This record gives sequence, C-alpha cells and structure tokens, in this order.
Amino acid sequence: MEIEEMTYWGREALPCLVSADDKAKMIDWERLLEGLLAAAGGLDGAATPEPCTLPPSTVTCR
Repeated sequence: MEIEEMTYWGREALPCLVSADDKAKMIDWERLLEGLLAAAGGLDGAATPEPCTLPPSTVTCR
C-alpha cells in the first residue's frame, strides 16, 4: 500500500474508531504529532523538513 493510500484509509477509518468528543480531547497530541512529522520531513523523510515550531516543553526525551 502506498503512503497516500494508507493516509486516506486512516482518515476514513478514524471516525469509526474515535468519537468526535474523544478526538477533541486529543487535539494537542495530534498537533504534536503533526509538528514532529513536519520537522522530520514527512512520514518517509522525502519532504523538506520544516523548522520545529513546538515549544521546548512539549517535546521531552525519556
């Protein structure tokens, strides 16, 4: 499956798995993942990485 197909499938499946209320509760987590993905240059790293605009307190190493 190509990345675009996986992304499409995931976006279509999400409403079946997560309620609108639950999704609203996860907005900060979603923004964190989107920011990290952009900073990494996309899922496969092929895109030009974007500067990380996340506050330092958002990203921690454990």
